[in-house]
Amino acid sequence: MTAPQPDQKTLVWIFGPPAVGKMTVGLELSRITGLPLFHNHLSIEAVLPVFPYGTPPFNRLVARFRDHMFQEAAASELPGLIFTMMWAFDLPSDLRFVEKQKAVFENEGGRVVFVELRASLETRIARNEWQLRLSAKPSKRDVAASRERLVAADSGYRLLSAIGRSTVAGGPSAKGPGPQDLSCPLSHPTRTLIP
Repeated sequence: MTAPQPDQKTLVWIFGPPAVGKMTVGLELSRITGLPLFHNHLSIEAVLPVFPYGTPPFNRLVARFRDHMFQEAAASELPGLIFTMMWAFDLPSDLRFVEKQKAVFENEGGRVVFVELRASLETRIARNEWQLRLSAKPSKRDVAASRERLVAADSGYRLLSAIGRSTVAGGPSAKGPGPQDLSCPLSHPTRTLIP
């Protein structure tokens, strides 16, 4: 692994299951580092008042918003960016998205650091009702529906990385690196934080 240059632009990619604390950790990391936080729901919440979740216009607008944000941040004078998302390892579209945005930063001379957060389902169900989460994410304010989506995501998708091989250089995949797996063929191994 090559040591980063002191002035090298950094994309910190925080991922994990719903309500694991990605935005909370991102906010604290932003406070400590000065890197701006672009949490996943900033794009989602901007589009939801106009187009329902998952509809073709919703998907196109959220994708364009994110693409432009990554492109502008990578080309700017910013020292980097913190991004958060729920990464479904069994969805090829999620892997394509990660690889695409990773390339945007690397093509501008930046680096990408992946951070995986994990917590039990019980802990995440409790966190689902935390005021910080509800204030930043209006779509989560129907707590019963949000809880239902959280549980459905857990049973419907593979949301945790696994120790082994990786299909994206520098990040986890469905077969990709696990906690502190320094033997995996990555330029930047995943770090797992357990609250």
